Amino acid sequence: MKAMNIQRSRTVAPRIVLILSLLLCPLEATAAVDGALRDRMSHVSGTETLPVIVTFADQVATDGIIPLGLRGIEQRRELVRRLRDTAERSQKPLRDFLRGRGVERVRPLWIKNALAFEATPELVEILAAWPGVASVTLDGTVSLPEVLPAQAGAAQWNIEVVRAPDLWDLGLDGTGVVVATLDTGVDPLHPAMTANRRANASWFNPYAANCAVPGVICSTCDASADLPCDSSGHGTGVMGVAVGAGGIGVAPGAQWIAAKIFPDAGEAPYSAITEAFQWVLDPNGDGATDDAPDIVNNSWGLGGGTECLTEFRTEIQTLKTAGIAVVFAAGNTAAFVTSPANYPESVAVGMVDQSNLIDPLSSRGPSPCDPQEPFPELVAPGVQIRTADLTLSGTVQNPYQTISGTSFSAPHVSGVLALLLDAFPGLSSAALETTLYSSAVDLGAAGPDNIYGYGLVNAFNAFEALSGNPVVSLHDPVVPADDGILPFGNIPPGTIKDLSVTVTNAGGGVLTITSVGGAGLVAPFSLFAENCSGADLVSGQSCTVTLRFAPESHDEFTSTLEIISSPAASPVALIGSGNTAPVAPLLVFPVSGASVERPVTLGWVHPGDADGDPVTDEVVISTSPHLASTLPRSLPGGTGAILAGFGLAGALFLRRRFPLAGSAALLVLLAFLLSCGGGGGTAPPPLTADRTFVATDLAPATTYYWKIVSSDGFGGSSQSAIWSFTTR
Repeated sequence: MKAMNIQRSRTVAPRIVLILSLLLCPLEATAAVDGALRDRMSHVSGTETLPVIVTFADQVATDGIIPLGLRGIEQRRELVRRLRDTAERSQKPLRDFLRGRGVERVRPLWIKNALAFEATPELVEILAAWPGVASVTLDGTVSLPEVLPAQAGAAQWNIEVVRAPDLWDLGLDGTGVVVATLDTGVDPLHPAMTANRRANASWFNPYAANCAVPGVICSTCDASADLPCDSSGHGTGVMGVAVGAGGIGVAPGAQWIAAKIFPDAGEAPYSAITEAFQWVLDPNGDGATDDAPDIVNNSWGLGGGTECLTEFRTEIQTLKTAGIAVVFAAGNTAAFVTSPANYPESVAVGMVDQSNLIDPLSSRGPSPCDPQEPFPELVAPGVQIRTADLTLSGTVQNPYQTISGTSFSAPHVSGVLALLLDAFPGLSSAALETTLYSSAVDLGAAGPDNIYGYGLVNAFNAFEALSGNPVVSLHDPVVPADDGILPFGNIPPGTIKDLSVTVTNAGGGVLTITSVGGAGLVAPFSLFAENCSGADLVSGQSCTVTLRFAPESHDEFTSTLEIISSPAASPVALIGSGNTAPVAPLLVFPVSGASVERPVTLGWVHPGDADGDPVTDEVVISTSPHLASTLPRSLPGGTGAILAGFGLAGALFLRRRFPLAGSAALLVLLAFLLSCGGGGGTAPPPLTADRTFVATDLAPATTYYWKIVSSDGFGGSSQSAIWSFTTR
């Protein structure tokens, strides 16, 4: 902790007015100050400072970028622009205020719309009341993961296990792919990684700026602003597994870049990690260039426990929106899970030994962040891994080490992702991850579990899965679900109805969807929501298109939904009617539960139709209380269903399809028309039946159930309550 440097200024009076207004004026809300910060505040003097992160309430809805139909660099460029603009708009008044108070080194964390700096307890209270501030938290730290001791083992066994050489034989080594790591740094002089370090924007060190301040004493690596370095060897070993040459790395043709989140003292501030994440999103600070990595490896965590620690959830969600795959070591905490590895957006990797058995220290689930999904998602070799070590400025002749831990399992998966992107450039991270899960070698209990996840990552299996032929499958919720027709039915004009079409890759390979909608989609049908545009669907993967039907008039409507994809999808026909169903009929007699003589006269009130459509009624009678087993009463042995008043055309149709039932329906229809006077008339006063039907030939001493179904001929129908009577 340090005493805050308070500078004198000519703007003292305005600052006092501003402070008083913040302290005395009623505010709509006060930001939350986390418990850890409150505890630290109680143990420091009023002039001492604490590292804090101030997060603003105004956040970019990253999922709102996806529907724009942007891909690759266009999507990342738009995302970065929105993040920077939002941060600038929200943060400027507070930055100006802090500058006036003499607060030094205020670091903008635009990836999550936050600021990081040192603050006194008094300033923390002011920040908590600042308009637009959502939270004030302690800038905590993350410890460097422990490297587990290991005996010397067979070199490259781990590379063989994930079947990377099988893809090398096909000419696939990760060329054209960039892998980033957030770690202790990387030794750029190591012979296995010298050639594939990216030439530009390959290094980020959040400690270098502070080390440049006169009087601040730093290690050589902490002060290195331009050249990658590593004083620990952890980061060098991790990157060696991912992209190292000479047989130690999975994807030796891939390029690497690195961010130093751990200072040489060992503990990484949360703010430094956030700065590294936002550097990954735009390494050279120019949103117009496409220099973001394809994969980010993270061999670190917030520690073991049973909580979902969300400190970095926003940052990782943002990277995923930008199309960057995020891989995390599951942790060496045995029965406990670690964050951010247990976020749904992360690919968590546990470790197995040479016998493909889980290591006792490999972290396992369930995950409190997403208990429905296995934790970890995958496993990879993590015991006795031969990889790169420090060269000590080139003086070590054989700079290799054999070590263990999930820190070295994770880069196997990062390397496999690089191999697949070499084979299938531009494939989305979501599609890649789904393929890794579906193609993994199942270990332990059958199916996904909280020890091995989906199984052991397998580069060749994943490649074969992506090399197949995609098949477009379209399904909707209306049976038959795959007929290419989406019927919305009848809804009253002025109302809306939403239905969805699910698009699935029912084959192999990759189903690429460019856009949905098309010129044939016309009112009153519209595209309400979708997550298909720009999607790459691997085998078994789906997306959804939701259509809205909103008729304004009483009419029948048709339209067409087009799904532009490769391979092509058939268009979906949309049909619907603007129509108000008839008012439900009201039963009058016999009163429900009555005992009646045969034949039985049934009476009901026919309320009519709001659209003025002609309405016909159907009388349904059954011995089943749910009217579940109704048959025409004229059939031998039937249970006594009577269908009446559904129209001459309906009866003739029945007679063509089912001669016996159709003939019975014609006879019943004639009886109904005679008793009801042809179905006409106007509605009498309530509870006075205006329509009747005489049910003959009912069995004696039997309980029957009946109802009336009214139809308007345009697909609209309604039905009465179900009543009962017992014949004597």
